[in-house]
Amino acid sequence: DGHRASSSQAPRASARPSRAQRERGAEPRAERKVATSLAEELRRLTRERDSAREHAEEAALQLESARIAYDGQERELQAQRRHARGIEGRLVQLEMDSARLRAWVDSTPSTTARVDNFLGGMLHTLQGESGSLSRGEGPSAKPGQQRARSDYLASALNSPHGNKL
Repeated sequence: DGHRASSSQAPRASARPSRAQRERGAEPRAERKVATSLAEELRRLTRERDSAREHAEEAALQLESARIAYDGQERELQAQRRHARGIEGRLVQLEMDSARLRAWVDSTPSTTARVDNFLGGMLHTLQGESGSLSRGEGPSAKPGQQRARSDYLASALNSPHGNKL
């Protein structure tokens, strides 16, 4: 019976495994290595996916922020363009006013002698138009007076405000 008991017992740890046992034991180890490397690869891919999602979310936020900034800049640019058009309109008006003033200044004398001639011409014109013939300044006026009157009328009619005189 002692002999039978030893044959039914499991082989001892010190006993060398057979070739079949070694091949069977090698398969689970290789499978475990493959499973371990696949699990590591899966964890690495999961980390990369999560990182890519975070970067995509950051990029989407930056894009939205850039769109908001662009829209604000576009509104500001449109407001500046409207303001510039208003200023251009005002500039045109000022240039027209300036041209009128220059023409008016050019029609008025700038020296004392011209002022005297201008005032004299104006006086003669007004006297001639008022009909004061009793003083002898109507149709029988002196040639110098007639010339002064005609010079004054010509300068007044050539000015931009001539029709208002």
